[in-house]
Amino acid sequence: MENVWREKHKIFYSRFDRDGRLKIDAWSDLLQEAAATHADHLGVGMRDLAEKGLFWVLAQIRVAVSGDPAPGEIVEVATYPSGGRRLFATREFRISGADGRILLEGSSRWVMLATGTGRPQSFQLIADKLPDNSDLPVRFDFAEKLPAPENFDFSASFPVRHSMEDLNGHLNNAGYLAAAQDTLRIGGGNETIRGYEIVYHKALRFPETLTLKMKKGGDAALFTGFNDQRERCVSGALFFR
Repeated sequence: MENVWREKHKIFYSRFDRDGRLKIDAWSDLLQEAAATHADHLGVGMRDLAEKGLFWVLAQIRVAVSGDPAPGEIVEVATYPSGGRRLFATREFRISGADGRILLEGSSRWVMLATGTGRPQSFQLIADKLPDNSDLPVRFDFAEKLPAPENFDFSASFPVRHSMEDLNGHLNNAGYLAAAQDTLRIGGGNETIRGYEIVYHKALRFPETLTLKMKKGGDAALFTGFNDQRERCVSGALFFR
């Protein structure tokens, strides 16, 4: 059993924005890929859970970006489970550059849902398959809630396309981040995003539309996303330092 999973990835030129920085959704793709592969290795991956009528969803994640890779650079993604509580399983991330410098650190919370009903299942169902990593660091604590803005500065809408859905049949986690970055630019913001925190509340599917409303203040932009029925489906923050 590999307590800490490490894998190498080449960062393709297509994953950079016009300012030469890695797109925010590209960071998310790297983290999701490593988490899924490690879960497969531990016997709690997508196929393993599907046999039990279960599937994973990302509930919350926070990351801090301290540097950017170069186009074509080989980076290392390291990830490990860091425990769990009640309905949530937690997982840590670190991405390092080819020279060993830390580019990103993050923490996440995941929940298992029952296929068909979508009801959350206890973390204890798979706890015995996870390694004891209690001696390893936890980057962020999720005890505090994100502040909810009373009003918003601007908004943007994004139709969910087939190409944006994932294996679970809904808008992929990275799609919300890409929409948040686009909303910031649509609102006139040109800040460099150096991290994010996002909470996923409700799945979106084709042909629904994601409407993101955003408020900027200080070193962050808070956002909330709604579906066609005006139900909240996502909330989060982009950090500029």
